[in-house]
Amino acid sequence: MDTPTMLGKLAEVQRRHGIPYMLWMGGEPLLRPDVLREGTKLFAGNTVTTNGTIDLIDLPRCIYVISLDGPPEINDAVRGEGTFRKVMETLSRIPEGFQPTVMCQCVVTRQNEDALEELIHRLRPTRIQGLTFSFYVPCRNDRSDLTWGSLERRDRAVLNVIELKRRHPDFVWNNRRSLELMRSENARAVTDNCPARRLLLPLYLQGGDFVSPYCCHGNDVDCDLCGSWVVFYLAAKLENRPPAGQSSSPVARRRD
Repeated sequence: MDTPTMLGKLAEVQRRHGIPYMLWMGGEPLLRPDVLREGTKLFAGNTVTTNGTIDLIDLPRCIYVISLDGPPEINDAVRGEGTFRKVMETLSRIPEGFQPTVMCQCVVTRQNEDALEELIHRLRPTRIQGLTFSFYVPCRNDRSDLTWGSLERRDRAVLNVIELKRRHPDFVWNNRRSLELMRSENARAVTDNCPARRLLLPLYLQGGDFVSPYCCHGNDVDCDLCGSWVVFYLAAKLENRPPAGQSSSPVARRRD
């Protein structure tokens, strides 16, 4: 789809649904810098997810989320040899005065769950400002080495991230409550009434138009084993929303 057509369709969707915030995913969004430069102007805020191997563009009202799956040997087994090194080189080229927040997200799997703190130590000296952990979202009947196969077996990894949050509160940006909601005794109450399904509008580019899949993770996800950061972030945020008819107090809240 050419740039003017895509921008026109995005503007139409934004107006129709009143969308304030856009999450740009791929593929690789930075392969279309022309779309990003003009498309981000349509929204009050933007998050761009990237594999971090292409130089970042200085965009206003933007957060960059660089995807890494662990230390070099674990990450590169998934994303290709030398990818971790390329991400470090991209980070080293970010100029002074760069406006966007630059953070990382790591998808926790059964393969990398014991290497998460090493990733934290490797990222701290870089231009990465913080890190969130999401948990692997399997497709139905997933039998890969990435999935735990049950919420109970995933609990060890969730508790590990909770402990990392305690030890690195300034760098691990997950909300503590959202992590508690991922524990096996809590998770199904969230995923059975998924807030992302109610509040997000996923758009996939298919042919000459945008289509909406079942959820932002696709059409064949195992919702019972979902560990998506956004699902549990929204669930925790909605717990703090004041009841209808009440307004929230204008007080500052620290990141917990």
